Amino acid sequence: MLIGKRLKQRRKELSLSGDEMARYLGVDRTTYYRYERGAITKVPGEVLQRAAIRLGVTTAWLLGLEEAPALPDGSLLPEDQELFSLYHQLTEKDRALILGEIRGILLTYTKKRQPALSG
Repeated sequence: MLIGKRLKQRRKELSLSGDEMARYLGVDRTTYYRYERGAITKVPGEVLQRAAIRLGVTTAWLLGLEEAPALPDGSLLPEDQELFSLYHQLTEKDRALILGEIRGILLTYTKKRQPALSG
């Protein structure tokens, strides 16, 4: 029940509707409201993670393992919000492809920035 209570509390603090949250999480609106009411107590990890991101809190806070959200103002930078919004418009398969590309880019980028080891 704690997860549902915290989902609802934080959503209202951010002036988000339950329908907006459901769309963002990629779940049916009735499913989302069942999460909030505590009718569904086993929220899938991926959904919990996305909810925490959108609400600007940690998953530990949603689970009741922390007393205060990690990001007190709950705000994401506008570019972060845009990235999350665009990402969640993709199919699951396309998300996996995009994440793979980003990981590859970051790996290449970090290797270029590291000084060569002398030996």
